[in-house]
Amino acid sequence: MENFFSYKINNKDLEKHKLERIKFTITIVGENNLAGPLSCYAQGFSVQDKSIYKDPKTTLDKLQDTQLFFAELSIEEQNIKKTGRSDSDLVITMIQKLITKLKKDLRLKHYVCILPEHININANRLKHSRVIHPRRKAEKRLLTINKQFAIRSYQKVMNSYKKEHPEFSFSKHMGKATELHISEVKHSGYTKYHRRKLNIIEENNGVTNCSKFAVEIDSFENKELLQSIKVEDIYAGIDEVGVDSLVGPMVATVKVVVPNHGIDQLPVDSKNLSDSSITSLAKEIKKKSIFSATYSLSSTFVDTYGTDVSRTILLYACAIRVRASFPSIRIRIDGQERIEELLNTDYLIRGEESCYNISAASIYAKFICDELLRQTHLLAPKYSIDKHKGYGTVKHLQVIEKSGLSVYHRPNMSQKKLAKGYELPEIDLDIKLLKELVIELETLYKSYPKSFSEFRSGLLLRNKNSIIYKDIKPSKKIQYYLRDSYYEVIKKVEKTGVKITKKGFGHRTNLKQIELPKDIKKQVEFSVLANALNHIIRTAKERAFVFNEKDKNFLRAVYNVNYKYKLPANEQLIDSLREIYKKII
Repeated sequence: MENFFSYKINNKDLEKHKLERIKFTITIVGENNLAGPLSCYAQGFSVQDKSIYKDPKTTLDKLQDTQLFFAELSIEEQNIKKTGRSDSDLVITMIQKLITKLKKDLRLKHYVCILPEHININANRLKHSRVIHPRRKAEKRLLTINKQFAIRSYQKVMNSYKKEHPEFSFSKHMGKATELHISEVKHSGYTKYHRRKLNIIEENNGVTNCSKFAVEIDSFENKELLQSIKVEDIYAGIDEVGVDSLVGPMVATVKVVVPNHGIDQLPVDSKNLSDSSITSLAKEIKKKSIFSATYSLSSTFVDTYGTDVSRTILLYACAIRVRASFPSIRIRIDGQERIEELLNTDYLIRGEESCYNISAASIYAKFICDELLRQTHLLAPKYSIDKHKGYGTVKHLQVIEKSGLSVYHRPNMSQKKLAKGYELPEIDLDIKLLKELVIELETLYKSYPKSFSEFRSGLLLRNKNSIIYKDIKPSKKIQYYLRDSYYEVIKKVEKTGVKITKKGFGHRTNLKQIELPKDIKKQVEFSVLANALNHIIRTAKERAFVFNEKDKNFLRAVYNVNYKYKLPANEQLIDSLREIYKKII
């Protein structure tokens, strides 16, 4: 991947500045563009040089004389496609590489790097005391200057594209997905400089016109709780679940919980909660909610347009729904990906752990999503979706390997997961190494208990005494989960900015590649399923037929999972509907 990046630098002799403290800024141009390279520009000034701060109208040519260096790191369109990574992920990698190259080439010892505010400086790869966001006017001024230089450099690249493709106004829209650029693409098609195709939001001229794709599956208001609270004291929290699942819809919820809710567990990361805890907390949250709305997008939509686009549509749908009832309410969203159309909105990294409304939204969305997956399990029981919740566990992948994908799977996402293969969850460690692993886990548990889920903490507490004091080795599967817990907990802790030295307890080996079976049953079109379901319900009403509990749950699942999202069915499901119809007549 190193060969994908191009690097160039224009610098002066820094020998006379070797004892000075140097400030440099990094600006990103081309992020989330339709066309053009993705570029990072670094510009350095001496801290002692105050002239750059005095006159805001100083021309770029004059500023160019005072700068110590100007560097560029770029990745071209074709190479962006080859990496298969998102722009936001690539930006973090590029900033890290650029800082490393500058330190090496310029022998920087005393420096401060200033990054734009939308860059997460708490990311593990950027966590450093010398990497900061602008805090003073002078630092913001430096970033503005860098941005002007960066745009001028990027403009030259766009002008060269314009000469080759005069039908595109590259010098105007700079490769961004503006209305002008989108209309040009629709009229003239894509060029070799386009690095991605239009997504559904861009095709529909903004997310405002895309909220219609989201399906509202739950909503309620309880304004009686507002009687003792000022509207100015409340805010809304939004979060989504089901991003990494291979099965089922993505779900997002907006919650407005009373400030004095009295729920001790909030805020908490829903990933660390058991199913029973999520169910009980969801019931408590519902009682304390002034407002709630839940939206979802089908597995087909998520798989076709991607999780990033789906997330944006769901979050926007939730936001406009709560603003319909509370027009001026402030909204807080988990994550750092911003939605331009949403004003008066805060974006919090790891918001579930710091904001009770985001945490409540996450738990309630998980509760709704899990219920949909339990209903999906009734329609495709061999996949055990009610247990793994659609995630790519070993057992889930083994069933897919044997039976293929169901109509409820996300085909593209599943294929990517299957291409990586899987490792059987069994290892056999030496007793000394196993003891060391358990001791390390216990130390982590004492220092960072919140990073342990109920499953991981219970696993440790049940097995530590027998391993440490009695030299009894648990099963190979338990050993695997203990090792897995060690690495997963360290990942969570490091996300908070704490660096931990890892110890080696073995690595992934013998990954098994998966090939899907070719003889999969044909799917039945949605129209056939819809007609069958409507005919059963109509006939049951005419004959005053009462369904038993099993058939009632099955029909409810077909309606909520297939009918609502217009998903096709397989022959087995249609056969089950025929059997129910026979009981009626």
